[in-house]
Amino acid sequence: MSARPLAYLYPITSTMPPPVVGRGSRIFLVLPDNEAHRVNQPENSVLILDEVNICREDELRLFENLDPLGSFSPIFVDNTARLALATLKANWYSGVA
Repeated sequence: MSARPLAYLYPITSTMPPPVVGRGSRIFLVLPDNEAHRVNQPENSVLILDEVNICREDELRLFENLDPLGSFSPIFVDNTARLALATLKANWYSGVA
């Protein structure tokens, strides 16, 4: 039996994330205007990298809407994925599995 693929879902919000009690600072990126535009988000949107929802791909049907809003540029995805992976490896995230 093969393992089911996992989806890592990171929130995008229009407000700066508050500090976490006991840890302080958060890991996030303010989306550059061109990237926010690519995914139909307002200027100054924030991609939170220390908060992640991890679920099996076959469970994605539980989400209200899976229609893509757009896509980030490949270079932005590459750079963001490196930071997200470092955050996961350092166990510096909160998440739901």
